[in-house]
Amino acid sequence: MLELKNIEKQYADKLLFSNVNLSIYDGERVGIVGNNGSGKSTLIKIIAGDEETDKGSVYKSSSAIGYLKQITSYSTEDFYKISLDPVFVKEFLELKKKLNITDNIEFTPKRLKTLSGGEKTKLMLAHILSFNPDTLLLDEPTNHLDSAGVEWLINTLNDFYGTIIVVSHDRYFLNSVVNRIVEIENGKVNDYYGDYDEYARQKKAEIDRQKKIYSEQASLEKKIDRQIKDLKSWANKAEKDSRRQGGMMSDSRITGAQTKAQVSAGKLASMAQAKVSRLEQAKQDFIDRPYEEGKVYYKLEPGKIGSKVLIRAEDLTKKFDGNVLFEDASFTIEAGDKVALIGKNGCGKTTLLRMILGKDTDYEGTIWLAPSLKPTYLTQDVLDLDENMTVMELASGQGAEYRTKFLTNLANMNMSKQVFGRKISTLSLGERMRIKMNEVILSDFNLLILDEPTNHLDLNNKIFMEKILSEFQGALILVSHDKALRENVCNSELVFENKTVKKNSLTNNHLL
Repeated sequence: MLELKNIEKQYADKLLFSNVNLSIYDGERVGIVGNNGSGKSTLIKIIAGDEETDKGSVYKSSSAIGYLKQITSYSTEDFYKISLDPVFVKEFLELKKKLNITDNIEFTPKRLKTLSGGEKTKLMLAHILSFNPDTLLLDEPTNHLDSAGVEWLINTLNDFYGTIIVVSHDRYFLNSVVNRIVEIENGKVNDYYGDYDEYARQKKAEIDRQKKIYSEQASLEKKIDRQIKDLKSWANKAEKDSRRQGGMMSDSRITGAQTKAQVSAGKLASMAQAKVSRLEQAKQDFIDRPYEEGKVYYKLEPGKIGSKVLIRAEDLTKKFDGNVLFEDASFTIEAGDKVALIGKNGCGKTTLLRMILGKDTDYEGTIWLAPSLKPTYLTQDVLDLDENMTVMELASGQGAEYRTKFLTNLANMNMSKQVFGRKISTLSLGERMRIKMNEVILSDFNLLILDEPTNHLDLNNKIFMEKILSEFQGALILVSHDKALRENVCNSELVFENKTVKKNSLTNNHLL
């Protein structure tokens, strides 16, 4: 059993959550959801013992906990260290078949430096499982897995006998694995039983109910305010009338006695004040305005290009460490193409992007680029930003106009103004991804290249990115494990299979 009592955590001037009380029982499958920066990863770090609380306590009945951090948190050195453990290497070779790991992962320094995100996830999870934990803590485990990898992970977790606590924004994955959702929202923790779809249904019904109550109470509040105003006016009028009715100075007034009119006015004023107090007390029981996520809004505006063909590849062959990734690949990418790169982790998708961008020239064959081509590239690595800079400093590097657009876009991506003065090192991975996306938006480009752009993004930003990419009028090359994103955005695909690369049109795509 795991029990959190009165947990509170704050970073700098930001309170992530307070008064968190949560009990998780053995064998439960719990998903933790919430917006970027809400404290999901921090909460799971507290459970793992990697982070201290400001207040409260954590009770864990088991010490056999396996913790899979976000894969970008691991360095090549981390993988090299586990490869030196002969016990693990033996266990890993036995686990490979059990975990359906078919990737050719060799424990050599050169190979470990080139592990894909999916390979890293499988390798690190295998390492964790080799210690036979009875509780798994997983932070965004599907971020770098392809579709087959996500299915592999789902099957692996469904075969796991113990407790699972997972941070994820992947609806399909959560629906397949968890039976309870813990939501972090606006500094509070809310508990829902069921999978993600059931949570979403309950959440919507809850918000709709609160909106109805709030709307009804707003009308009642106006009525109460009018009554309070009328009562106060009535009491003031009665008091003024009593003073006029007192007339000339009489013996009773000289001795301090009150006239009949004054006594009556005093009673009326007291009655009015008592009713005002009751009405104001009734307002104190009103609920606050229901919390709603802000709308996301930004634009992607490509520059013009005067060429029909943007990229022509002929007889491309790429080898790595003696192994062929793909060979004799020929294809073209034209203006208006929105191309999804499809294939298993490690098949060469990101490598091909680097070849197109001129960052990898060690290949056979040719890649021709249109002379006017201006590609912009969003990598899946969110740790390459200068962590010592503040968001404001990053925004101010190219003048006042750029800064205004930069900060406006971040606000439209649901990043609060309080974040602008914070260092990059204090931001969540999702907040960093929004900053990187913002840099892409403001760049001068006519070809958009995105490598797992929805990694780390919360659901609100994911949904909007899908919308904005589907409406995008320029050329796009997309690497994403999100099947819905690919199907709703792309009109063609480059399929990496059996060491070949073949372009297909998606004739059933709604965009065609």
